[in-house]
Amino acid sequence: MKANPTEQEPVTFALEPDTMGCVIGCLPYIIRERAYQLFEARGGQPGHELDDWLQATVSSRLEEYPLDIADGHPHVEAVSKAFSTFGREVRKTIGEADELHDADTADMFTEISRGIDKLLWFVEAHSQPSK
Repeated sequence: MKANPTEQEPVTFALEPDTMGCVIGCLPYIIRERAYQLFEARGGQPGHELDDWLQATVSSRLEEYPLDIADGHPHVEAVSKAFSTFGREVRKTIGEADELHDADTADMFTEISRGIDKLLWFVEAHSQPSK
């Protein structure tokens, strides 16, 4: 990923059978696109690329991941919390799409929700006490 938003090329996204892989894999590009929008909004002046990038990530509804985690269980709990929060936001989006009678968008986010729920199930399986 280039730090200078002026050097970016447009990115297009296509939903594949593995929509969750696309969502997770595309996240850096989505953030980069938002950072570029912020760059353009402030007149395209160079020198504030890091500020644009940080502002784009702040726009997320997810909490910043704790970088000081050194043990496995807190890591599992942090990932679980992030997936849970993301899943809740996706389900809200499904409701909003339904209210707007946008079945295609609701279907797309339903597929994303199923993928997140599956990933959350896998992660939470590691937080269970071993027998």
